Formats: sequence, C-alpha cells, structure tokens
Amino acid sequence: SEVHRVSHRFIPFLLFAGPLLIALTAAPSGGVVRYPAPPGAPEAEDFRVLVNGSPVFVYNTEIAAYACFAFDGAVDITVSSAAAVREVKLRPQRLELHPLVEGNSVKISLTRPCKLSLELNGSHERVLFLFANPIEAQQPVSGAGKLRFFPPGKIHEAGESKLVSDETLFIPGGAVVRGYVRATGAQRIRILGHGILD
Repeated sequence: SEVHRVSHRFIPFLLFAGPLLIALTAAPSGGVVRYPAPPGAPEAEDFRVLVNGSPVFVYNTEIAAYACFAFDGAVDITVSSAAAVREVKLRPQRLELHPLVEGNSVKISLTRPCKLSLELNGSHERVLFLFANPIEAQQPVSGAGKLRFFPPGKIHEAGESKLVSDETLFIPGGAVVRGYVRATGAQRIRILGHGILD
C-alpha cells in the first residue's frame, strides 16, 4: 500500500514527498469512498469540493487546504471558490488535465487516482490539494499479527507511537492522528492507511 504523511503545517511538502493518507471501506466498481471528518477537524471556508455531486470535507491549515477521497473508475470533481476564478493552474502539469472554469467553480475529470494541487488566480499563498486515492483492496485483519489501529471519526492525540518488529500501524480514512512514529531497530513494520498523520 502507498504510504503518505499529512501535516497541517507543511502541506506543500506532503503532496510531493508524501502525506499519510486509507480507505476503510471498499466501494463497488466505479464507486467513490468519502472519508467523514472527525468532530473538531478544521474546515476550510474558502473552498468547497464535490465528487460526483456529493460533498467531500475540505481540511483547513494555516497555509493551504486539502481534501481526500478514494475512487475506482472515473470521477468528476467540482471545486467552488469563495472568490471569482480568473486563472487556474493544476499541477502536476504532466498529467495534461484540462480543468473547466464556470464562474467561481473549477471542474476536473479523473480516470485514475492521483495527487493534485490547484492554484487559483496566480496565487501560491492559498493552494488546494486534492488526494484522489485508489480504493484499497486489502485491509489489515485484527488478530493477524501485531496491529495498532486508530478508529475513524476521531482526532487521536497519540504523541509517540513506538513500533516494534512485525507490527502494522493502520490509520483509516476519517481518522486524524496527532503525533509521530518511532521504530528504532524494528524490522518488517508497515504503516498503512488513507487517514491523516499530523
């Protein structure tokens, strides 16, 4: 599984160097998995995101906003901005996506998972990151080895999570874990999930 790390303070780093993002439930072919945000999660006021017509929570940080979901097949994303949209830059440009601007909304069609950054009106100061993840086909099973699990729908003030050999840390979508991971001398560890490690 792909592993990412999400930081509320260093969002630009997470897009290209990797945030920790996981789908807890599978969806049928052509489906979308949305991760309900836990109570108390900071919500952006200047962006709204719809995926196939249904809202996806947009997290707020000091320097950027981001939204996370998983899908299989194809999706249509609509991003609405609090300000009128005059110019759009969608990265990475190598994907050759062609966003459509309608008033204060930007529409993007995807046929495969990817990570995107959306810059509006030439501004680098307030960027929206979109984490369009693949749906995970397999999930860790309780009782199958050493498993540390943070349930979704909650902000976990975990502090240090010290992993030992053969241990799996699983953070599903909809879970926010505030803390860090230490694994000194450990072997065969796994960190999985589309949740958020802040």
